[in-house]
Amino acid sequence: MKLVLDTNVWLSGIFWEGEASKIIEKAEKKNIQILISENILSEIVDVLNKESKFKKYILNLKLSIEEILRAVLSISNLIETKAKLDIIKADPKDNIILEVALDGKAEYIISYDSHLLNMIEFRSIKIISPGEFLKI
Repeated sequence: MKLVLDTNVWLSGIFWEGEASKIIEKAEKKNIQILISENILSEIVDVLNKESKFKKYILNLKLSIEEILRAVLSISNLIETKAKLDIIKADPKDNIILEVALDGKAEYIISYDSHLLNMIEFRSIKIISPGEFLKI
């Protein structure tokens, strides 16, 4: 089963126990296939660098941003995206999630973001929350 995690799901799963971390555990066990792109990785780095709340978590985990990215890549399939979409006008950065899902032929997009969740589906790719995904 192929899926794309929104940046908010990655960060939640890395730093806190809960639904998002359970999805990451499924990927570690090879029960699911997570697709990711350079753009999503860049967004993860941007958020980690800009938001002070993550700096203390990184210090507590005694990890560098590079080590976090290596861990993310170790359980993901890095794909090159060709699609350039401009569908989500309210938050254009969310389009990178759609691009990865489309080019990687994902079955699901997992997000906490209302801009994505309100779409419900994109070209037969279901858009759901981590909690909804865990019920499948």
